[in-house]
Amino acid sequence: MSALVSGTKWVALETIISRILQLLSALFVARVLGPEVMGTVALVLVALEIFRLFSQMGITQALIHHKNPTSEQLATLYTVNWILAAGAYLAIYFSAPFVAAFFEESQLMELITVAGLSVLIAALGQQTFALLQKELHFKAMAMISMIASTINVIAAIVLVSLGWGIWSIVIGQLLAAATRSGLAFIYGLRKSLFSGFGLSFKAVKPMLSFGLYQTGAMSMNMINSRADQLIIGKTMGASALGLYSIGSQITLQAMQQINSVATRVAFPAVSKSQDDLDEVKRIYLAMIGNVLLVSTPLFVGLAVVSPVFVDVVLGEKWADLSPVLSILCGYVLVRSLGNMNGPLVMGLGKANWSFYWNLGLLFIIPAVVLLSSLAGNIESVALALLLTQLVLLVVAYFYWVRRLIGPCAKEYFGTIAKPTLAAGAMGAVVAVTYDWFNWQSNVVTLLVLVLLGAIFYLLFSMVFNAKNLLGFGRNVFTKRRSDTKPELS
Repeated sequence: MSALVSGTKWVALETIISRILQLLSALFVARVLGPEVMGTVALVLVALEIFRLFSQMGITQALIHHKNPTSEQLATLYTVNWILAAGAYLAIYFSAPFVAAFFEESQLMELITVAGLSVLIAALGQQTFALLQKELHFKAMAMISMIASTINVIAAIVLVSLGWGIWSIVIGQLLAAATRSGLAFIYGLRKSLFSGFGLSFKAVKPMLSFGLYQTGAMSMNMINSRADQLIIGKTMGASALGLYSIGSQITLQAMQQINSVATRVAFPAVSKSQDDLDEVKRIYLAMIGNVLLVSTPLFVGLAVVSPVFVDVVLGEKWADLSPVLSILCGYVLVRSLGNMNGPLVMGLGKANWSFYWNLGLLFIIPAVVLLSSLAGNIESVALALLLTQLVLLVVAYFYWVRRLIGPCAKEYFGTIAKPTLAAGAMGAVVAVTYDWFNWQSNVVTLLVLVLLGAIFYLLFSMVFNAKNLLGFGRNVFTKRRSDTKPELS
């Protein structure tokens, strides 16, 4: 388990550094450009995310799950990567005019066409990253990702300051993609991870089958997760979408990156232990406990101080974001629990289960978003999504967890409850303190509330969640022996 613990540290380091820099960059750009432009940016990113998924077809996940891929299989998969990437870019190029017409945003056509080049660029180093993750070489992955993220942030801030507007975001992402893919490819050559080109579909048929199921599941999950932005963009316009997208970016990106620290490590760990369900169960519950230990105080705290946060960080023109941001904090916190089933499902080779689950959600999530959008305000959409996720949390236990690792309701919901109780108590203290003193919205107030929240969260965690808190601290700050297992709450 030493590689697992070491990998978690490196992934955490990369996530913390890269995502904090990217979040600060996004907030700076949003403050300069305003809600309407950021709404257009959101549409570009959603469109690219959809095409990028089909340019990969689950090959990364299939490669990690497959125990011992041969050189012939690796060469074929690398060739398939390029074929899919070329096909995806052609789809981007020819569909861009229709996307722009649908959302009545003429600038979208040019933006999507240029930004779509990142799909081709990514194909260069995609396989190397998959192999590094498969073998738990997270230090190399972290170093490459941090360099790429730094270039993205610097480029975006410099270009928007020079008046490049929305193009500063597009160019920054292209530069980051080129850096990440190029460095990964060079590293793969040095470590003999590159097997060249080949084309033997017979050799990779089982892997492609796994990947197709995974792609189907991920594509439907993407539609479900992006339906809110697509529908808001169509029914309420770019300005409303700008408010909602920044709120989503602050919360969803934070959630996704916190989760990725665990899931990028847990997926290969579960795959290697797939024949030992007791060990899989231990890894899964440990992952949930450690992720919630970090995410619950973050989202509960942000929900409480959102008025101060929005005023200080984004300025007066973003004032309408505050109530939406508070609701979205609750939504993404609950949703993160569902996303953490991914390593369990993929590691145990149940990609078809994920496909059918997301197929069911395809009939629920878009309908919820569309109906709630009829109220004419984005707060209604956010609240409807929160309530839906609470229901799905219970359903997911019976569909995923119980069927894959056996009955464990007490352990599962107990693992969720402990950090949630500590964070809830912390949030109540911060809210009461802010109301009593009626402080002004400024940087000092925000820092004081954050410090106060951190202190009380640690205190309440020692009451409700001491075992997991202490175990997490030992895993992070000490070097463990290879035969020692991480603490589990």
